[in-house]
Amino acid sequence: FNNHNNKLYLVGNLYTDTLDVYLAEYSLNGTLLKEKIIKGNNVDTVKSIELSGNNIFLCGYTTSSNQDFSHTSYLEDSFVLKLNLDTFEIIKYLNIGEVGIDYINVSCYEEYLYVVKHYYASGLPVVKIYKLDDNLNIIDCNYLGTIHQVTDIGLKSDTFYVYYFCSVHNEVLEDDEMILYRISKDLSIKKIDTYYDP
Repeated sequence: FNNHNNKLYLVGNLYTDTLDVYLAEYSLNGTLLKEKIIKGNNVDTVKSIELSGNNIFLCGYTTSSNQDFSHTSYLEDSFVLKLNLDTFEIIKYLNIGEVGIDYINVSCYEEYLYVVKHYYASGLPVVKIYKLDDNLNIIDCNYLGTIHQVTDIGLKSDTFYVYYFCSVHNEVLEDDEMILYRISKDLSIKKIDTYYDP
């Protein structure tokens, strides 16, 4: 939901001839105002949406190498797309690489865009965060460490901080638990709390 124009935005995956990214804008009474299919020649998966000013930012991963995407690695490439809120036209595409992407999420904080992703490097689960400017130029990045058995991730911000949270399978409890981290402006990370709902 966008507070500035009172419209709803839906993002997900749609199967045409391949798996593609679907973006739609709705009025508050549920009327479809516009839609866009963002596609390539292979599997394109969207994981998160962020609205900021007159921009829409989408992130996910792809194995497509043409049309709206630019896949360059052996497995999946993670991506960030910047689109115009009014027209849904793609303004910029950023390929931030790495193979074996599990989860990726995006959030805005102050004038920057933050992207956190979970992927596998040499068999180890790695978490990495990127700080981007409005034109998707990488300002900074940092490895947040290895977190095993992640089942989902999220990235949100408030007035003061960016928060990264992940759902992790706890073998002792035989259930998932939520771990909350706070990320500072220099991209350092601090564990805040662990939540478990029996």
